[in-house]
Amino acid sequence: MPDIIDPNIYTEIKQILDTARSRAYSAVNVFMVEAYWNIGKVIVNKQGGKKRAEYGEKLLEHLSAKLTKDYGKGFDIINLGRMKQFYLLFPNIDALRQESFISNSPRTARRIDRRMYTLEVSNA
Repeated sequence: MPDIIDPNIYTEIKQILDTARSRAYSAVNVFMVEAYWNIGKVIVNKQGGKKRAEYGEKLLEHLSAKLTKDYGKGFDIINLGRMKQFYLLFPNIDALRQESFISNSPRTARRIDRRMYTLEVSNA
């Protein structure tokens, strides 16, 4: 029986599964980046341009407590602030896509990091 089974069949099937998993992870990353951008957008829009530090602090504290309870780690005040900054950096999601942030390009990620740092410094 072993003589009639193609020895490469397992390797071929393994490659199909590995490729599918990799593509699935990439798709999930795309959706999560868009979700974080949308969270930032909601925060900015709900603040209605209010620059009062106290209001912004309370809003982020409130959201952080509720989101952490419902979804676990990743929604502390600092991360919510980053999501807000992310939206402010790319107020048009099409510009975000054009920057290819969703791709895993280290050069693009460094460019985004520099923009985020500049935004943080200018808002300090």
